Amino acid sequence: MLDYARCGDTVVAAAAINRLGRSVAEVTRTLADLGERGITLRALREGVDTATPTGQVVAAMMATLADLELKLGRERRAASCQFRRVRRLPVTKPPKLCPDRQEQLRRLAATGEPVRELAAAFGIGVAVGEPQAASAGWPGRSRGSPRARRPAGAGSA
Repeated sequence: MLDYARCGDTVVAAAAINRLGRSVAEVTRTLADLGERGITLRALREGVDTATPTGQVVAAMMATLADLELKLGRERRAASCQFRRVRRLPVTKPPKLCPDRQEQLRRLAATGEPVRELAAAFGIGVAVGEPQAASAGWPGRSRGSPRARRPAGAGSA
C-alpha cells in the first residue's frame, strides 16, 4: 500500500505506528520516506497526523517508546529465566505427561495404535503425542502428505 501512495495522498492507518517497521530505525525510515514523497500519515489509534510538525515528533517518540517497551520485555523475560535457573526451576513449561505416562504412550504407539486416539485417551493434543510416538519408532506423517496439516474444521475428502 505504501508503494502505491502518491504525493499529496494521506495514508490512514488503523493499526499502531510501530507496525510500519520491525525496529525504530525502520519505522523512522518509513516515516521519513513518506514525508519526502509528500505523503502524510494519520494513525487512528494514536491520533497522530504527520502533516503537522507536532505529529511528526509524536510519531517519532511513539516509535522510540515502542522499541523501549520491546527491549524492556526482553530484559524481563531474560531476568525471569535467570531467576528460575538459579533456583533450579524449569525455565520452560513442564511436560504434559509424567515420565511413566510418556513411556506408556510410547509403548502403545509402537504397537500401532493411532496417535489421535492415544492423544484423546491421554488427554493431550496430537501435537504433544506425535513426538512421543515418533521416539517409539512411529513413522509419523510426511511433510508433503496432503493429510499432514489440515486447516481447522476441514473434513476428510
